[in-house]
Amino acid sequence: MRPQIPLSTMTKLVLTIWVVLLIPWLPLAGFAGLAFDGATTPGRTVVAWIFVLLIWTYPVPVWLAFAYRKERPRLVWLPLINIAPFVLALLAAAFD
Repeated sequence: MRPQIPLSTMTKLVLTIWVVLLIPWLPLAGFAGLAFDGATTPGRTVVAWIFVLLIWTYPVPVWLAFAYRKERPRLVWLPLINIAPFVLALLAAAFD
């Protein structure tokens, strides 16, 4: 086991933001499935799947960031991994 590193103020702030964002996620994650209502073409169906999977998997990187916050403080940025595919899905939908 690695030695624990004291958490910086930035690490605490970012981790707090991710955890606070879980509060609205809990009741709204179920509504992500409604993304398929407007998916009439195959391209939009792919975008809908990307959106739904990113929304439903958001707690996983938040939990990993929280669980390893003392051994690896840089992992607090891990929840950003859900944003890049989301932006790409929005761009794909714009050009569809």
